[in-house]
Amino acid sequence: MDNKNSIEQLYAYVKDCYDSEFRCRVFEDRVVVATSIFLEGYDESVCNAFCFSPDGRVIINDGGSVADYREIMYADDKFNSDEIKKIMADYDLEFDGKHFTAVCDFDAAGLKAAVRRFLAAIDLLSKSPA
Repeated sequence: MDNKNSIEQLYAYVKDCYDSEFRCRVFEDRVVVATSIFLEGYDESVCNAFCFSPDGRVIINDGGSVADYREIMYADDKFNSDEIKKIMADYDLEFDGKHFTAVCDFDAAGLKAAVRRFLAAIDLLSKSPA
């Protein structure tokens, strides 16, 4: 896979994934999106980053939005409650201690559906009790 062409194609796909206003750019080997989506009571918008996995699929990353939000709003950065584990399982998410991620296939329709699902999961994770 030609990474430069793939990043350009990923950028084109990502630009079609959001209904609200956003800013999008390519930075190094990823596409970074600053959305106009704000978690309740918080002054920073949700950020997403997109890059390729070694197998050519797309990794969607929350840019630490949920962890930062919970740390500030709830003084809680723990993500081991049963409810959070259930949301992660239901939405096929991984968590590395700071970032939530999801993986999807590299196609326009699949990516758009995955972004909608990922944003829904971020909303649920931000509201879930610790």
